[in-house]
Amino acid sequence: MNFFSIFFSLCSGVSIFPKLAARPLRFAFLHLLLLLLLCSFGVAVSRYFHRSGIIEETTNRFFSRTGDIGVTEDRLFLTKSPEVTRSYVAGDFRFDYFADPADFTAESLQESRSEFNLLMFPSGIALRMKDPADPDTQRFRMVICSPDMLYDLLKKGTVEPDVVDSIARDRDRVLTFSEVYETIRERLLSGDKRKDADSAEKEKVFRIGAKDVSGRICLLLAMLSFFFFLMEAVMALLLSITFFSLAQMLRSTPEPVKIPYKVLLITTIYATFPPLLIAALAQMLELTFPSFQMTFFITFFIYQIFAFKTVFQSFDHSSGSLPGGRPPEN
Repeated sequence: MNFFSIFFSLCSGVSIFPKLAARPLRFAFLHLLLLLLLCSFGVAVSRYFHRSGIIEETTNRFFSRTGDIGVTEDRLFLTKSPEVTRSYVAGDFRFDYFADPADFTAESLQESRSEFNLLMFPSGIALRMKDPADPDTQRFRMVICSPDMLYDLLKKGTVEPDVVDSIARDRDRVLTFSEVYETIRERLLSGDKRKDADSAEKEKVFRIGAKDVSGRICLLLAMLSFFFFLMEAVMALLLSITFFSLAQMLRSTPEPVKIPYKVLLITTIYATFPPLLIAALAQMLELTFPSFQMTFFITFFIYQIFAFKTVFQSFDHSSGSLPGGRPPEN
């Protein structure tokens, strides 16, 4: 039996479990990994299509006011009114554009109460984020990029490893408000050489528009959704498979015919298939209640009762052997 025939049989009933218990354990783990990847991919795709319209609308509205972002080797600027300092707020995100470094003050930085604050200067950009570990205090994490970093990324499609390391080091530092302010002034505004927007016409200019940004945000959202669902599902599967297989082993110990632990483990693994699918579908539909864990554990608890009942009855009727008189394969 291939993966899909097993999967459809599991979703239509529990009669297949005695046959599955006679199969090698490695196939059970392989099938579980395949289902896990398929569910993670489905959640990622659904999030992409559910959110792409909103993201595209928001970015179009934003860029209609700012124009494209121009990037040269040593300068960043907005193509619409590049000499005007201005700010935009959308939910927990705030964008500040400082055409003149003199406009950047501690007071202007203090104005932002948003969780994410992107500050753009002719000399670079800084993304300031509230520390996820302690969002209620004035502690932040920050990433800084110079124009040449963005220029190389747009020109070559990649950046040097030392640049990636530098960004990672920035991200891992936890800063106070005053440290954020001083770091921006030191790394982006010290010795700043201002240029007129017209001078950029003599240089190679890359333009970042609404379509570029919305596409990358949607792709990033899909990737994060894939990995977050994968990690959440792996933790739930590890807990449920380990606990319930051991619990069933203790339960079967007093029986006249002791069921091998490998059979119990295979049964537990395959019993997670329909619950995992149901929990994944709930995530695809973006249901806020019940949560993924609650949906999975409730459906798994009910489904595994019938799965193990079928396996125990099979052992009772066959006097300790699986269907066909075979012991479970290695």
